[in-house]
Amino acid sequence: MRLRRLKAPAFLPVAYYHCVSRVVDRQFVLGEEEKDKLIEYMRTYERFGGLRVISYCIMSNHFHILVEVPQRPDSAALPDDAGLVTKVRNVKRSVPSKRMLASIPSPFVKRSVPSKRKLASIPSPFDPPPMRLRRLKAPAFLPVAYYHCVSRVVDRQFVLGEEEKDKLIEYMRTYERFGGLRVISYCIMSNHFHILVEVPQRPDSAALPDDAGLVAKVRGCLGDKLANDLEWQLELHRKQGNTSAAEELRERWFGRMWDISAFMKVLKQRFTQWFNGKHARRGTLWEDRFRSVLVEGKGQALRAMAAYIDLNPVRAKICDDPKDYRWCGYAEAVAGGKEAREAVAFLAALNPHGGMRPESAAAVKSKEALRRWRCHLFGIPENEIREKEEASKGEMAAVYRDRIPREKALEVLARGGKLSQADYLRCKVRYFSDGAVIGGKAFVDEMFTAFRDRFGPKRKDGARPLRGLAGDSAKDRLFNFRQLRTGVFG
Repeated sequence: MRLRRLKAPAFLPVAYYHCVSRVVDRQFVLGEEEKDKLIEYMRTYERFGGLRVISYCIMSNHFHILVEVPQRPDSAALPDDAGLVTKVRNVKRSVPSKRMLASIPSPFVKRSVPSKRKLASIPSPFDPPPMRLRRLKAPAFLPVAYYHCVSRVVDRQFVLGEEEKDKLIEYMRTYERFGGLRVISYCIMSNHFHILVEVPQRPDSAALPDDAGLVAKVRGCLGDKLANDLEWQLELHRKQGNTSAAEELRERWFGRMWDISAFMKVLKQRFTQWFNGKHARRGTLWEDRFRSVLVEGKGQALRAMAAYIDLNPVRAKICDDPKDYRWCGYAEAVAGGKEAREAVAFLAALNPHGGMRPESAAAVKSKEALRRWRCHLFGIPENEIREKEEASKGEMAAVYRDRIPREKALEVLARGGKLSQADYLRCKVRYFSDGAVIGGKAFVDEMFTAFRDRFGPKRKDGARPLRGLAGDSAKDRLFNFRQLRTGVFG
């Protein structure tokens, strides 16, 4: 684990830092325009942050900045609400005067010079990018949350070979155990990966393990070195009577458990360290922060999402059957992987209309669970009697019913038609990675109420149907937060 950044102690009124950052793979990609833009942003956030840039140099593949950073003022000296809003407004937008506009060639200057009020509504080239919203996480009233997470390699390069995929799965299983989570489904492709994760709420303080239990968990998941260091630090704090330091240390470790952000952060960081060491490179491996979709824990939404993930190699035309692609959850289950088989048994025991079937996941044998899940992947009725009826009608092949070609499915969607779920899942559908929340109408509207502050006053409800997906009844339909309009299918 990395040490925290060394920052100036509180007794220094002003600190000076020399900061250096390099482009990934040290590529020479910063031209004149990029350097000018970087300096522009540097000056913007210098004013906003109350800092002072003493010196800087922007090179073609890295930059240096020497920054003066004063200590944060006392609470009494901080600006009030009006002062904070004024500061943000002054940094966010600098509206040029009419005289300045008259000297700048612009399409609208020839017609008329707009007022400052009108300019305030026009995106300015001097605006810094908007601050990102915090990740949408399940509210506390949900005892268990499910997230579909996607992360891509920088520049979407195809750098994940067989060894890299195996190592990423190894780390995934390690941090799954450590974080108290459960991976329901996953698929590792050559330039990105998908994971569907079950995340329970953090236990109450009384239910958290004691010092010995925490050390044992770290030892069992992360090895002796980290466990021995943790044990030594806890013992030292307890002997010194420094209870607050011991509890702070425990909290740092517990903060990495039962949390989707902590799980994805440590998984991507640890794999990047291994990857960089193996390939003699430095810098980030991933192009952006991971994307996530909150999925309803009932059968219809969860089964659709898990199937969508397992069918990734089929959509990519790598194989016709996901069992032949060994870096996905279904293939691992077919090969006998314990965690993957337990996840498939859980999926097979889900009632598509909500809740669990009469038999529990533990009561479903592995062979039967795999048969049920395979039926779901290929759109075959799970009931053996219905399978025979379908076969007698000639609508089912010997192994699975033929699906319509993907190209034909995309044509249907482009014309505004609808597909069965089995055919729908064979198309790339942005709702499953960009829909924010996916589930039944009641669930999506409930999440809309919980996150009402994220939406404007004109929006009255949250549920938006997944365009192009057929449903026999309202309870079979899936909804999401976003009404995507471009690039929905591919």
